[in-house]
Order: sequence, then C-alpha cells, then structure tokens
Amino acid sequence: MGGTSSGGGAAAGPPFRSASTGSPAVSFSFSTDFHFSLSSLLFCLELNTASAETTPQPKPAGTARRSIALVFFCTLLGAAAQILMKIGSTHASTNLLQWLTNVPLIAGYAFYGAFTLLMVVALREGELSMLYPIISLTYVWVTLLSYTLLGEHPNLYKNIGITVIVIGVAVLGRGGRK
Repeated sequence: MGGTSSGGGAAAGPPFRSASTGSPAVSFSFSTDFHFSLSSLLFCLELNTASAETTPQPKPAGTARRSIALVFFCTLLGAAAQILMKIGSTHASTNLLQWLTNVPLIAGYAFYGAFTLLMVVALREGELSMLYPIISLTYVWVTLLSYTLLGEHPNLYKNIGITVIVIGVAVLGRGGRK
C-alpha cells in the first residue's frame, strides 16, 4: 500500500513538500483515482493551528448561559431518547419491517441525533470543563424516568448515586463562576 501505484492509470504527480522541513512528503496511493498526501494534511493542520493561536475571539457575555441552558436541555433530550429506545427495544424482533415501523425506537434515535447536533452547538460556544459535567445529569433523568415510566424499583445505591451526581454538578457550577 505504500509508495506509488503501479497500476495502469495516470501518474499521481509530484509529491508535496513539507512546509516545515522542505523535504518530500510521505504519500500513499490507494488506487489510480485516489492519492492521499500526508504532508498536505499536516500543512492544513499547521495553518489552522497557527490562525487559531494568533486571533483569539472574545465571546459575547450571554454565551455561557445559553450554552449551559442548551446542555441542560440536551440532558433531558438524551434521557428521553434512552427511555424511548428502552421502550422500543421491548418490541424489537428479527423482522426488518417491524424495526422500520418501531416508532419509539426510531424516535429515540432521532432524539439522540438532535442531542448530538445541539451538543455541538453548545460546546462550540461554551467552556468544555464547565459544560461537560452537566451532561451527567442525563443519568439522573434516566433513573427518575425509569422509576416513573418503566416501573423500575428505586434502591438506596441508585438514590445515593443520583445525589452524588447532583452535588457534583452543583459544585462544578459554583467553581465555574469564580
């Protein structure tokens, strides 16, 4: 797989030169139609890193609160997705038509898709060390919803775990304000 292609197609062209050393780049030819140059990828990464380091962008004042609210909403959305997938999994079978018409399962995956897209938006605007622990609230919502909607039985260890998660998120939230 390394080196140049010996196939009957057109030549891949001259190798790119490394931006930092000027030496020929390592390149791979997977077929005559696709040529991948490692140095061109590294060069693009160097450009992106350099531009990000030289031009810091100030964030608007309300951005942190919007990101926190969006992540909090995402925790509810993620919990709903998990509950829907659990409900849908009880109706799952080996029949493909039943999988395609399993509304709770499909809705659960759709909610997870929305969760992922909204998390990208929230994490783009906010501080990762502040936002990511909030996601652990999903465990709290799933546990509480499983008690109420699925009839699961609470126990001392589950409740202690929920309490620890809530306290942890609250402590991290207080520390993020300073």
